[in-house]
Amino acid sequence: MYPQTHVYFAERVLGKTSDEITLGSIFPDLIISNTLDHTTAHHSGQKIFNLLKNHPNLIEFAKAVITHGIEPHGLDYYGDEKYFDFERGYCFEKGKAIIDETIAACNIPTRMGWWKSHNIIEMGIELLVNDIKPCGSLIRQAFNNRKLIGTLDKHLMHFHCTGPINLVQKTAFFADYIEIDNITEETLAAKYEFQMITKHNILINRKQVACLIEKAAKSVTEDLDEFFDYTAEKVKENLFAVTDRY
Repeated sequence: MYPQTHVYFAERVLGKTSDEITLGSIFPDLIISNTLDHTTAHHSGQKIFNLLKNHPNLIEFAKAVITHGIEPHGLDYYGDEKYFDFERGYCFEKGKAIIDETIAACNIPTRMGWWKSHNIIEMGIELLVNDIKPCGSLIRQAFNNRKLIGTLDKHLMHFHCTGPINLVQKTAFFADYIEIDNITEETLAAKYEFQMITKHNILINRKQVACLIEKAAKSVTEDLDEFFDYTAEKVKENLFAVTDRY
């Protein structure tokens, strides 16, 4: 999912907001790099919690990381991996209907169609979340909390074998790479074009992608809240299993 969606979802699960929760809720996406892949980042919740559980001021950060990931099961598990009896998660299931349109609009080979169509669905959800409760200012505020970021860098110095995370650098890059607060179908498509060039050296049809994002938003309107309700309850259960003493 996209950053505002993760911040919004973390609040639904934890019942409050803070800079710690905001940073934790997007942390697995923040730390992806050439030396730390998506899978490792999204299976980091238990490890992060174990590293921070003796630091009461950082417990909410660690819990928010868990709300995001794949293992322990957070939002991205139910969005990407498995939801009810669907073949995969909610966003992939919704993305099936726009695979061919995504392939055409994004100028990609067939093998990439389902993955990228699920990204389009995620951007449609981001549009809707921004309408429900804009979270961009919370993200900007957390990114500017240099004291907190410095504390996290210190305590997570040995999180990964390749060296310090350097959250100051990561947050600066992330704000350029992902649309954070000016959420429209056009701005999401523009940043998606940048991502596709960076990752795959592919130029998309930005106008067509913007139209697809709007279509994606309409396609999830009827059952998105049901997805969030179900997933929030499951993630609360998963959180309790990991953090019941804290």
